[in-house]
Amino acid sequence: MATDVFGAWWRWRWRWREKREESVTAPCGPPASTGTHGIEDQPEERLPDIPGNWTVDGKGIVLTVAETGGFQVGRRPFAGEVRPAAGTGTETAARVPLGEKRLVVPVREGVPGARGHDPGTEARRASRGIEAAARGPRRVVPGRFTPYEARRVPRLGDTLGRARAFALAR
Repeated sequence: MATDVFGAWWRWRWRWREKREESVTAPCGPPASTGTHGIEDQPEERLPDIPGNWTVDGKGIVLTVAETGGFQVGRRPFAGEVRPAAGTGTETAARVPLGEKRLVVPVREGVPGARGHDPGTEARRASRGIEAAARGPRRVVPGRFTPYEARRVPRLGDTLGRARAFALAR
């Protein structure tokens, strides 16, 4: 019985690792990221290295493009005004094609942003996936947990440059 449980766990872990590897090495995976920008933080509604004017109104994010510049909506060249779907979960629905590149429009902690992905980045070309060593007793090292005397809440910066509370257990 224990062997069956271990075997099922191992198969699940192996499938999870394969899916994780696929997502990391995908054309819009983390090594393809070119930057994350807070839309409301940018002067003159322009984002670094991303064409168009980006604004936020009461209904969401608005992208205005004077010329096509490579943008596509519904797989057709686009010029004008569009409201990209902003996402808090899967980024697939929040992608805006720009030639081979993709712009993701995430909303994190209520703050809208734009994140560029370029499958041609050096980081993606150099990426060989996720390096992971096999588990085993020789990889186990002793450790000791020492709790803080009192609760601590340091403020840490996020990718948009905002500091937020990060509670540490005691």
